[in-house]
Amino acid sequence: MELYGVRLMVVNLGALVLLNFCFLYLFGYWFRSHKLERQLAEFQMQNELQYRYYAELEQKYRESRKIMHDMKNHLQAVEHLYQAKDGQEQGGAYVKDLYHMLNLLGEKYYSSNRMLNIICNDKLSLARHPAVAISVEIGDVDFSDLRDIDITTIFANLLDNALEAVEAFGEGAYLNLKIQEVHHFRVISIVNASRPGMKKEGHMGVGLENVRRTVEAYQGTMQCEIVGEEYRVSVMLPGKEDS
Repeated sequence: MELYGVRLMVVNLGALVLLNFCFLYLFGYWFRSHKLERQLAEFQMQNELQYRYYAELEQKYRESRKIMHDMKNHLQAVEHLYQAKDGQEQGGAYVKDLYHMLNLLGEKYYSSNRMLNIICNDKLSLARHPAVAISVEIGDVDFSDLRDIDITTIFANLLDNALEAVEAFGEGAYLNLKIQEVHHFRVISIVNASRPGMKKEGHMGVGLENVRRTVEAYQGTMQCEIVGEEYRVSVMLPGKEDS
């Protein structure tokens, strides 16, 4: 009888330990699931905010095109002011206003993709980064199968990551962006100056992690590596007809 009681106690203890393990496993699963849901929500929110920003920027560029269309009228107005008696001062003020307007609305052509063009104009403006040697080479690559919000996530985060590094680098900083199609793959390459220790091999911040998730949704890949004082990011997306 006493032996039976001991066995029963051992069985009960074993069941209790097993139950505790099950409870810990379920709690851990719930915690990981909850954390993943929270990260996903933050990821989606950041993407939405970025997309909203560039949608507003696109509207500004549309307005700039309307103003550029009216430039002939502006020039005629300046001409009449200068020809008018005592119109020199007014003409000079008008010209200054025009210069200011054109500086604000200056848009450079980088790509036929409107969203990518807007992002490059915003991020790579020489006025914003006068001390950085910026090189951009974008081939005739079709991104029309990517949603605008995904183009924003990929390129805005990649360029933000590179610009953060070059701004901290100081003298001799450079950033090279190259986009081309190679053997049915769309290849995005960014190489930039980076101080040793600023980036850790294999470590990704939130921005690059968002890029990785977005790229993988299109069956693409992303690789990051540090070579001396250089940080390299390479993204490969299947060609449009292959994706």
